[in-house]
Amino acid sequence: MKKDTYNITLTPSADKYLKHLSKRNKDDVKRIIDTIKEIPDNQYNYKSLEGKFKGAKRARTGDYRIIFTINKKNKPFEIRIHEIGLRKNIYK
Repeated sequence: MKKDTYNITLTPSADKYLKHLSKRNKDDVKRIIDTIKEIPDNQYNYKSLEGKFKGAKRARTGDYRIIFTINKKNKPFEIRIHEIGLRKNIYK
């Protein structure tokens, strides 16, 4: 069976957060990136969100949350990372 291909894109705010975090804690950045890479294989195991993130899903890695959507209209499929942040701040 052929495995689906995915493009992963980050919004400017998600990219900015990772760059900012990389100056303080490279281990957390590595864990976040590893979690992002696992999304295509585990896409059905993530919690769907409501409210301001309705239609998106959430991945957890430690105290961080990754808010993303998956667009399967075109191939390769697109995983778009909308927000990355600490749990206490991301849902505000």
